[in-house]
Amino acid sequence: MHNILSIALVRTLFIAAALFSLTAVHSWAGGGQHYPNGVEDFAVGALPPPGTYLVNYMILAQKNSLRDNSGNGLPADFNASVFAEVPRLVYVSPLKVLGANWAAQIFIPFYSADVTASSTAIPPLNFDVNDKGVGDIIFSPLVFGWHFGPELHAVLALDTWAPTGNYDIKNPATQILSKNLDL
Repeated sequence: MHNILSIALVRTLFIAAALFSLTAVHSWAGGGQHYPNGVEDFAVGALPPPGTYLVNYMILAQKNSLRDNSGNGLPADFNASVFAEVPRLVYVSPLKVLGANWAAQIFIPFYSADVTASSTAIPPLNFDVNDKGVGDIIFSPLVFGWHFGPELHAVLALDTWAPTGNYDIKNPATQILSKNLDL
């Protein structure tokens, strides 16, 4: 039994590493991502039993400083406030693939963002913008969830996103949950 779990874990890690190496370069292109940090919780690595589920994420993020890539504060007056509600519909199938339950999911983010910034040291940083609407929709047609024991689970997912958000390169408030990057 222990040997079977070890083989399954090695196979899972190999598949995850292969998929990560194929997608890592494009996942954060332009320095952004589609998932707002902090919305997942302690059960992020486990799929529920087969069935259909609705998970609703709500987040309020407020920032009052800008930082460079090293974490140093930048000389700017900056305030950002973002409220997002992201319904997530998850279908977990009883179908097993490589010992994992197959699932699919869709995220539809709704948001409201207000961003103000001004600085004489970082031109042209002078704006007071806001936006609200639907962000980029995320669809995950391939989600696999393994249950190795009552306290050990793993999830592997392939996310795709549709550039449905109101992205405007001149309006930072539209870039919160919409990337529309030309990769």
